[in-house]
Amino acid sequence: MEKTDWRTAVRVYAEDSVCIDIYVEPGASSQRIGPYDPWRQRIKVSVGSPAHDGKANREILRAVSDLLDVPVANVRIQRGATTRRKTLRVDGIGLEAVIEALSGTLDGEGDVPT
Repeated sequence: MEKTDWRTAVRVYAEDSVCIDIYVEPGASSQRIGPYDPWRQRIKVSVGSPAHDGKANREILRAVSDLLDVPVANVRIQRGATTRRKTLRVDGIGLEAVIEALSGTLDGEGDVPT
C-alpha cells in the first residue's frame, strides 16, 4: 500500500480489534468521516461539537461506532485524547469489516456524510 491509500491508517491491533488513525476537525458545520489526508496519513473526522470538556471526543466515538455498527463502548481513544491526531481502538470487529465499512465512505467521489 502506498501512503496515499487510506488503508494505511487502519491496522490490526489484536484478534477482533483494530486501530484507526484519525485527524479531528472539531466545531465543523457537519459531521463527516473522510476524506483521507495523505500528508498526515490519517482519516479526517469532522464533528460539530467543540473541543471542550470531551464533547468532540464523545461525538467521534459515537460516529465511528455508528459507521462500524459496534457498541460505542467498543470504541476508545488509544492515543491522543487531547490532540487532533488520535488513534482509535475498536474492539469486537475485524480488519476486513472495518475496511468494508470505510470503503463506502472513502472510496467514492469525495467524502460521504455520516
